[in-house]
Amino acid sequence: MNARRLIVIALIAAALLGGVAAYWWWDPADTIFFPRCPVKVVTGLDCPGCGAQRCLHALLHGRWAEAWHYNALLLLMAPLLALMAAAELMRNRYPRFQRAMTSTPLLVAILIAMLLWTILRNLP
Repeated sequence: MNARRLIVIALIAAALLGGVAAYWWWDPADTIFFPRCPVKVVTGLDCPGCGAQRCLHALLHGRWAEAWHYNALLLLMAPLLALMAAAELMRNRYPRFQRAMTSTPLLVAILIAMLLWTILRNLP
């Protein structure tokens, strides 16, 4: 592994750790420096990602039921997203795994799940 790649990996890891620390320390519901959902602000409707910041904060504090309340789809999709990220990081070593994790049927299934989640969470 060359030095440039190591620096990039170290910077990404530092950014991720900093983000996790920020979400652990500050509650997105009570602070003004976390971004608000533009879809929610403009339309009043929840998008598939609405509640994800509060969900992450609750997870970091071990409050699983609260995290589920904020964004159940994120909790259900987290293992799949982790697999997709791992596949991308190891794409040269395991190209078939990467192709499977980025296949059209899988991506369409994820989009359908997000669409259904959006509809269901906005029903009265």
